[in-house]
Amino acid sequence: MDKKIFKSSLVLAALGFAGTGSLAMAEDLNELIIESPKVTSEYSPARGAPVEVYSTNARVYYNDLDLANSRDVRTLETRVKTAAQAACQKLNHVIVTEDLPCIRETVAASQPRLQAVIQAAMQAALLDKQDRTRS
Repeated sequence: MDKKIFKSSLVLAALGFAGTGSLAMAEDLNELIIESPKVTSEYSPARGAPVEVYSTNARVYYNDLDLANSRDVRTLETRVKTAAQAACQKLNHVIVTEDLPCIRETVAASQPRLQAVIQAAMQAALLDKQDRTRS
């Protein structure tokens, strides 16, 4: 099997196992979609009234990174934080939010997808190394 196709299959499988539902399907193999906290219209028993809930997102591209390299993983983590800030700033244009809690929640919500992509890249690098040693 072509190594590039196999690596792409690993990333797709990792995204599927990360449990991201339709959001993962919208993601390209070389990007993550970072989504701010959802804000929907829900009834709040504490307030006794409906509450409006909104959400925004930002894309993080990583096709220029080697995620088997810890330095590039840190670069991707920094990009995720920057994208979380951007998503929360967009959300703040629609509804006033507290920046730090929004950013923390957005980064935390992105972790399963982020870790899945990193794991898939490390797995692909390991398989590639094994193939080279066999040759």
